[in-house]
Amino acid sequence: MINTKELTVFNGGEISASTLGEGNAGTISLNVTNNTNLIGDNSRLSVATSGSGKPGNIVLTTGHLNVSQGAEITATATSTATNSQEGGNITIYTPEMNLNGRVAIIAETQGVIPAGTINLQSPKGGQNLNINFSQSAEISASTSAQGTGGSIVLTAPEAIALLGQGTLKVESSGLGNAGNINFSTQNLTIAGGVTVLASTSAQGTGGNIDVIAGNSFLLGQSNLLTETTGIGIAGNINISTSKFTAQNAQISARSQGQGNSGNINFYVMGELSATDSEIQTSALQSSGGAINITAGDIRLWGNSDISTNVFSGVGGGDITLTADSILAFHDSDILAFARDGKGGNITLNTPAFFGFNYRPLPDGIDPVTLDGNERVDINASGAVNGLINLPDLSFIQNSLTKLPDNLINTENIIANSCVVRSSKKQGTFNITGSGGLPTRPGDASVSPFPTAEVRSIPSNSVSITTPGWKRGDPIVEPTGVYKLPSGELALHSECF
Repeated sequence: MINTKELTVFNGGEISASTLGEGNAGTISLNVTNNTNLIGDNSRLSVATSGSGKPGNIVLTTGHLNVSQGAEITATATSTATNSQEGGNITIYTPEMNLNGRVAIIAETQGVIPAGTINLQSPKGGQNLNINFSQSAEISASTSAQGTGGSIVLTAPEAIALLGQGTLKVESSGLGNAGNINFSTQNLTIAGGVTVLASTSAQGTGGNIDVIAGNSFLLGQSNLLTETTGIGIAGNINISTSKFTAQNAQISARSQGQGNSGNINFYVMGELSATDSEIQTSALQSSGGAINITAGDIRLWGNSDISTNVFSGVGGGDITLTADSILAFHDSDILAFARDGKGGNITLNTPAFFGFNYRPLPDGIDPVTLDGNERVDINASGAVNGLINLPDLSFIQNSLTKLPDNLINTENIIANSCVVRSSKKQGTFNITGSGGLPTRPGDASVSPFPTAEVRSIPSNSVSITTPGWKRGDPIVEPTGVYKLPSGELALHSECF
């Protein structure tokens, strides 16, 4: 147990707790008021077990955590003994972590027992957790044997931000299943090149990525991925939030081996908006995963695709979008493709759908040919085509009424252009503008309605001797309120 204002571990320095036999390892507890600095290769905080004893844990509370130049925080289990213990846990309470260079926070098992969990939290009583990655820094929980891989849990009451070039991952390269990645906060931001990955490369099942962000989730220039390169099944991506925004981002569940790809599930209470982003499941040799999105509204901008892709597998994944309105613009596409199997079904459960320049396409089209054509495409092609269910919008088309050719009675406009008192024997025609405010003082407003050709005055009218208004003459402002024969009141100038 270390209590201090500042802690620095460098030049290969190490703080460790381990067990090699039946005895239990101890716990490392660090309470650092200001900065905890780990610098350089082989500088580390570590707990480990290679026997049947219970491994220890690392609990670090600090104002700031700075890890750089190859330093590590590790919890490792290498025991092959069968017991119910799990590997050591790593728990870090801090408002900010800076991971720079070839550094890592790792919880892993190379044996039968499960790996520990990495818990990253805002400090007790704090609201935010910021993790800044640079130069491919990494946080990982893994298994390379029979034991289950560890999970990574990130928690903060108000906001979590993952920024920069780095990776947050759980993985399995053995028989054991990978752990999960869980986010729990009100506002989540993942941006600047971060990759959040849950993978399996052998027989184990891949982990899930679960996001609960009460207010908002922004994914910018970053990736959320679950994948399998072996015979294990890829994990799912589950996102629950009030508002989701993706910008130049990718959300993908994919299989590059024999295992099935995972599913992608969204529940967004408000708007889901994607700009130049991709939501995709894909499989090379197996069945593709499904995409299910439930949102208040769905907006696709730029080149934003929602797609399921299968090459030599049995069938493509289904795409189901449920929203009050679905609007797709520019080159955004919704595609469910299966080259050798049945294409997935596409269902849009919405009363309002708009696709820019959208028109139905014939079956059997390779989705690659639909990219870059500057229109919205919806297609479910395959060796056997999938079904496309779009909302019936015929009630809108059938309810349109053709407007009349002439919306404005120009004769009435000319006839009622000024007010003439009945006692006057002679009047003048003064142009006072079209009403409203001018663009700048002294200018006349531009009339939004053109008038018809001005006609001559009937022969029984008194001839006008006063010269007409011309450009440069002063504008005559309204001088009073006049009651028209119809009983209506008009604000106008009196004709003289």
